[in-house]
Amino acid sequence: MRVAAVGWLAFIVFATLSGLSSRPVLVDSETVLITAVERFCAYGVLGFLCGLSFPDRPRLVLSAIIGLAAGLELAQFLVPDRDPRLIDALEKVLGGLAGFVAAPVATSLIRSVSHLRFWSSP
Repeated sequence: MRVAAVGWLAFIVFATLSGLSSRPVLVDSETVLITAVERFCAYGVLGFLCGLSFPDRPRLVLSAIIGLAAGLELAQFLVPDRDPRLIDALEKVLGGLAGFVAAPVATSLIRSVSHLRFWSSP
């Protein structure tokens, strides 16, 4: 799981710091809502993977998500055609927190239904 978290983190760094022409896009005409959902979900996946990878280190994971969102948003000042904004960082932080909270919930849910038999043998 940690390898997946690191890989996803590398993708986020690339997507955040690459120029607009190199940046991955979801659809051809991205609205404000689509880009907000994109940011939220990207960091949600990161928070989820980190929550699964480090369930006993919540402060570290939450600090890293907040620091990463803020740091990468500030680093966009160094990229000529990017425009860092506080609202973008907040969307990323909220997504990361939501993913982190979802990880133990999903783990608990999977454990509680794993003993159920969905397919009965004839």
